[in-house]
Amino acid sequence: MNEECSNNQAEQLAILKALQHAESLPTEDRSVSIHTDSRITLESLKNWENHTHLIEEIRNKVATMKQEGWEIDFHWVKAHAGNQGNELADRLAKEAATSKNLQESYNRRPKSAIISELKEQSVVKWQNEWT
Repeated sequence: MNEECSNNQAEQLAILKALQHAESLPTEDRSVSIHTDSRITLESLKNWENHTHLIEEIRNKVATMKQEGWEIDFHWVKAHAGNQGNELADRLAKEAATSKNLQESYNRRPKSAIISELKEQSVVKWQNEWT
């Protein structure tokens, strides 16, 4: 991921990748159960005023899969509470984030990073014009 990406974007990308992987499996069982410790992501998916790129991608993937007969459930799990699957996911995510061989799979800069950069530039410009 782009170094400016947030933890929430990483969680959302993981969900999208999990859905894509499930869809590609040669199985007759068309049910997926996504477990995540990201309450923010689950709340964002329910908030129809949230139109961030990854949330929209997840919604579109879910809609497409449901049209194809998939049953998809999302479940929240408490982070760092001894849940083996969640602990494994956290460990693998940290390994991937620090891997030098990892190909960047998501390079969209977060809106917050762009806003921060623009604010910084405007202050510099204002200061230069003032002096």
